[in-house]
Amino acid sequence: MSIPPKVGVFLWRLFLDKLSSRINLLKWNIIQESVDILCPWCRDSQETTAHVLFSCKMIEPIWKKLYKGEGYLIVLPQDPSQHLYGRCYGAQSHGPYGRLETSLFFKGKL
Repeated sequence: MSIPPKVGVFLWRLFLDKLSSRINLLKWNIIQESVDILCPWCRDSQETTAHVLFSCKMIEPIWKKLYKGEGYLIVLPQDPSQHLYGRCYGAQSHGPYGRLETSLFFKGKL
């Protein structure tokens, strides 16, 4: 499967947790501790890559709606690398998106 280089770099950085979340910026000493590190959408949790992409209460409904439209129920991982690893390496069967049937996706109703 061929993907654009920008997408490949994004996925690589996501897998390594090297995206510019507020927590990572704080760890890398790019922002000061006095800067607000809460998620700007929900204000409930610190802004980590995993939170912004998977567990934020404002983002999770988007994922669920996306997969529900294709007939899948989804349980999102807390770690983005688990999501990517399951999509790329953990699957044994083929679905409409390629190799992605893992414990994260369920076709039909539970």
